[in-house]
Amino acid sequence: MVRNRRPGDRIRPLGGPRRRLKDLLIEKRIPRQERDRLPLLVIDGEIAWVPGVTMGERFRLEPGAKQAWVAELEPFRA
Repeated sequence: MVRNRRPGDRIRPLGGPRRRLKDLLIEKRIPRQERDRLPLLVIDGEIAWVPGVTMGERFRLEPGAKQAWVAELEPFRA
């Protein structure tokens, strides 16, 4: 599912501890007005990818993996 952030969202970014998404976005200097517009890829209730920021540790591609998902983000054109 793709959705915007919600209060209390948490993520375990690649190589890091589980933390509040809000704190991560502030640390990465994502402007406030952009934070609410960022699409989040959520799998089984867990944030898998924040485009341009990080992906979730659980969804890391392991060496020798034989399968992988590919997700692309394209701007919406009305």
